[in-house]
Amino acid sequence: MRSRYILAGDIGGTKTLLALVALNSYKKRGVSFLHSRKYNSDSYGSLEELLSSFMTELSVPPGKTVASIAIAGVVQSGRCDLTNLAWSAEEGAIKSKTGLAGVHLMNDFTAVSFGVPHLKEKELAVLNNVESDPHGPIATIGAGTGLGESLAFWSETKERLRVFQSEGGHASFAPQNYEEIELLKYLWDKYGHVSFERLLSGEGLANIYTFLASSEPGKEDKAISGEMNEGDAAALISKYGLHGDDELCSRALDIFVSIYGSEAGNMALKIMPTGGLYIAGGIAPKIINKIQNGLFMKSFLDKGRMSELLEEIPVRVIMNHEVGLIGAAERGFQIARS
Repeated sequence: MRSRYILAGDIGGTKTLLALVALNSYKKRGVSFLHSRKYNSDSYGSLEELLSSFMTELSVPPGKTVASIAIAGVVQSGRCDLTNLAWSAEEGAIKSKTGLAGVHLMNDFTAVSFGVPHLKEKELAVLNNVESDPHGPIATIGAGTGLGESLAFWSETKERLRVFQSEGGHASFAPQNYEEIELLKYLWDKYGHVSFERLLSGEGLANIYTFLASSEPGKEDKAISGEMNEGDAAALISKYGLHGDDELCSRALDIFVSIYGSEAGNMALKIMPTGGLYIAGGIAPKIINKIQNGLFMKSFLDKGRMSELLEEIPVRVIMNHEVGLIGAAERGFQIARS
């Protein structure tokens, strides 16, 4: 039989990862890419344009290739308007314009859940060292350009995951102390509805910093704020906050990590992920020292009468930035086999 391929994709608001996978290379653990590429998402006018560029570059035979694409937005009836990128994507239109044999779109954090079983221990940083139930529910949460969440359960045969799309990152933010109440008021005046994504994202970290700066204007370093106006504010806050070089940046990062742990704990209470709660997204690996210093888990466990219950939930940070791409390929394998 002639080789057939899966074009796996992980489309984010900032960057896009694409890979070509041979259909006959499937293994239950581990995905092997023939070729992979990284792109700046906003350098292209549409998903079709980006896929076509990748296919041309690698001479991908469209008639023998099925696309399995993870995308940062709500996917309904094969269509998605990206949350943090001015693109619309629709399976039929992509198939028509690229000539691909088939196209399947899924939410980006659905793909992360599909990718989790393929991860190796060395690709995970442990926050709560509890043995996981190999067939227990799995939760994923991840801050990056936005805030993604998903949940997954094993099928009755225990051979494959059933993953459920979630937009839990847009649920209403719940403050945990008086300072966070003031933070909520500040963002309420700015946005109206305040979701967890308004705090747990690159933009969210900048929001926390500007709240602190407006509350205590005399403590803001003008040179640092000038840098932020010219560059990536979240990256600069992380840089100065991680090393303790600036008080406001350090405090902003602490608040960010505390809220992150609290929302992860909320997820854990809702589905009891004995198979593990996994922290994905682009931010956590970059601030892993801050994530591991105890503040995240303190907030995670701060659930009153349910604290002891959460002590039994395994918590890991995903250090492999290709987990969504791996999960998209896994879902492509499942569709092709069925």
